[in-house]
Amino acid sequence: MDKDQGERDDGIPQGFDDAREMLRTLIASRKLVKDRLNSEPIKTALRLIGEAAERGVERDRLDAISVLGKAAEISKPVADLVQPVLRTALRSPLPQTGNWGAADDRYYLAKGTSVSDEPWIVDYAAVELAQGDVAEKKSREIWAEIAIHRSEDIAGALKTIERAFADDRRISGYPADTACRKLNRILGALGNPISLADVPLGEGFGKSFSALVLQGGGIKGPDSRVLRDETALI
Repeated sequence: MDKDQGERDDGIPQGFDDAREMLRTLIASRKLVKDRLNSEPIKTALRLIGEAAERGVERDRLDAISVLGKAAEISKPVADLVQPVLRTALRSPLPQTGNWGAADDRYYLAKGTSVSDEPWIVDYAAVELAQGDVAEKKSREIWAEIAIHRSEDIAGALKTIERAFADDRRISGYPADTACRKLNRILGALGNPISLADVPLGEGFGKSFSALVLQGGGIKGPDSRVLRDETALI
């Protein structure tokens, strides 16, 4: 990377891209440690990443929240430094992920987002749960927990998930067997949060749950049997 556009000779990053890569490298090499947190390069990197998380373009915001979410998992001193940055950045709603990032990126985005208690995050989590890839697992579990445990009632959360799933299926046009597999994963992720939720079921819980399950209606074969099994567990 050109020193004029990236990192200066003294190691201080000059832009978001360089700051992000610096933090990723420090995390991967286990060098983001307490006695380095007050160094000028790291303070500058965190400032630049925080600015991108708060008001960067859509992909930069997602990247920034994800890398901060990963940093927050390292140790309590790092979490104490990073979590206020996350809370400030998450005052403004994030864009939905769409096709952004790999599974690891999405997981740490979910972890980073979970730090905040902003009201918009509840519906955001429900949509991410509904529209995640079939192969997603770790991020799906976090989104399910947020969508249920922070909701006003479970029926309302299920309505949001069902609408988001229906919209995603209509826009993406994936086949019925894919819809059934996605529903299997969603219902599997919802089982534990619903059983442990300290929020009311809400009016129309049964109707809301049925509407979600019926998004996979008409499917036969192994996927439909798994869907019935998942339904029986909730």
